[in-house]
Order: sequence, then C-alpha cells, then structure tokens
Amino acid sequence: MEALKRLEEAGQKCERARVEFNNLDYNIIYKGYQKKEIAKVRTLYRTTYSWYEGVAEEVRLIEEELSIIK
Repeated sequence: MEALKRLEEAGQKCERARVEFNNLDYNIIYKGYQKKEIAKVRTLYRTTYSWYEGVAEEVRLIEEELSIIK
C-alpha cells in the first residue's frame, strides 16, 4: 500500500513538472525566464520522471511477487 501512495505522489509531481516543462516557451518569452530558471524546469522534469519510473517499476515488481498481475 505504501508503494501505491508513493506512486500516486510521484505521478502528481511528475504531472506538475510536465505542465511546467510544456509551458517553458511561454515562460521564456513572457515571463523572462533565464538560464537558471530554464535549467531548473528541465532538471525537475527529467528527475521527477525518472523518479516516477523507478516507483512504477517497484510497484510492478511487488504486484508480480504477490501474483496480482501476470
């Protein structure tokens, strides 16, 4: 159950990072994002997705171990 909670949390953070990443061009043009802000958005997008993938793999392994999925 704990792994599912982590998966949900990771999914929510990943989605927020994806939205911010997709709005990056707008933020550069209209909000004046500079290198520091751009790098922060890109890094957050990349790291949250990697974290989400890791947690999803953990959940998948637990499901296999418990014979929840085949």
